[in-house]
Amino acid sequence: MTKKDYELIADMLQNTEVLYRTKSAYQEACQQWAFRLMLTNPRFDRNRFLEACGVEPTLGQRQEKLKQNIETGLNRTFQEAKKPTNS
Repeated sequence: MTKKDYELIADMLQNTEVLYRTKSAYQEACQQWAFRLMLTNPRFDRNRFLEACGVEPTLGQRQEKLKQNIETGLNRTFQEAKKPTNS
């Protein structure tokens, strides 16, 4: 996905905020979108996306732990890819 795609999603969410019963329901929906988009691209800027939605960028405990696990796994994969192969 590109920056333009992320901007489109943030704009769509912001324009549909009135459809959510409460502000916290809207914020949770934005958090869920941000979390899932973060999994699609290691360079995705979650905080920028949430700010574009008008939402305070915070993570729940569960999401924070999963994010750390993903980053650890990505770092390991990257380090393994950099190792020279014995041929």
